[in-house]
Amino acid sequence: MVMHSGDPNANWFGLANTAAFGILFGYAFLRTRDLWLPIGLHFGWNSTLPLFGVNLSGLRMNITGHEMVGTAGNLWSGGEYGPGASLLTSAVLFLLFVSLWKAPLRRQRSLLTDPPAESAVCEPSRPLRS
Repeated sequence: MVMHSGDPNANWFGLANTAAFGILFGYAFLRTRDLWLPIGLHFGWNSTLPLFGVNLSGLRMNITGHEMVGTAGNLWSGGEYGPGASLLTSAVLFLLFVSLWKAPLRRQRSLLTDPPAESAVCEPSRPLRS
């Protein structure tokens, strides 16, 4: 969120949604113990918006030559910051949280946080016969 506070046209609602995305990505990691899901969610958001011709965190990236303009007002479209500052994004974030909570995700084994599968007990070796 701090990194996005300097984005053009940043506002409190966009920063709140950005923080919620960060929490969502962290929750996705906790559910799976794998970085692929949060990276995929972040990549999907950052690659889809420019394809539709809308601002991404206040930045305009003219990839397709098309521009989508919202007429429902800044609360619904996000204004110049883009959909990241919209009420619709807040609703999508809520649905993503519920989906991650309910989805039958397979948790990966974490070498740092999970206990070992077998507890190895170190026993002293027998003395050598002479």
